[in-house]
Amino acid sequence: MGLIVKDLKSGHMGIDWNSKNHKEIFLRGPDSAGGIGFQCSYMYTGEKTIKYISFFLIPYNSVNDIVTDDHTGESEKGGRVTGFLKPNTWGHCTFEAIWYNSTITQLKMTKSVLEFDDGTSETITADQIQFTSTEEEMIELGKKAIGKIKGFFNKK
Repeated sequence: MGLIVKDLKSGHMGIDWNSKNHKEIFLRGPDSAGGIGFQCSYMYTGEKTIKYISFFLIPYNSVNDIVTDDHTGESEKGGRVTGFLKPNTWGHCTFEAIWYNSTITQLKMTKSVLEFDDGTSETITADQIQFTSTEEEMIELGKKAIGKIKGFFNKK
C-alpha cells in the first residue's frame, strides 16, 4: 500500500491571457497578494476506498530555507480533499493561498493522512510517498533546446 504524488507544484490560479479563450491555469509563483497554494495529482495503491485525503507541506525559499506564512507564522500547512477515490485511480487537487509569503519557491510534502470509507485511517510519511513528475520530459526539452542553440551557433 502506498501513495503516488505526481507533479507537485507551488503557485496560484490565474488567467492565460495568451490563449484564445483566456482559460484559467495554474501559474508558478505567488498571486498579487503573495499567496501561494499547491497543485498535484495522487493515487493510492492500496485496496481501500479513500473518503478524505489530507496533504501536509512545508514551503522553502530559493536558497532552500524553510519559510513561514507572513500572517500566521506557521510553516507546515496543507489541504484536505473529499473523496470518494477508489483504489488505483488518479485524483487531482488545487489549493489556493495556503501561505502568504512571496519568497516561497518550492514545497516539500511531509506526510499525507488517508481516511477510508470503513472508518480507518493511515498516515503516510514523505519517505513512503513515491513522487513522480514530468522531469523526464523537462530533460528531453532541455536537450532539444541545447541542440537548437548549438545548431544556431554552428551555422556559417
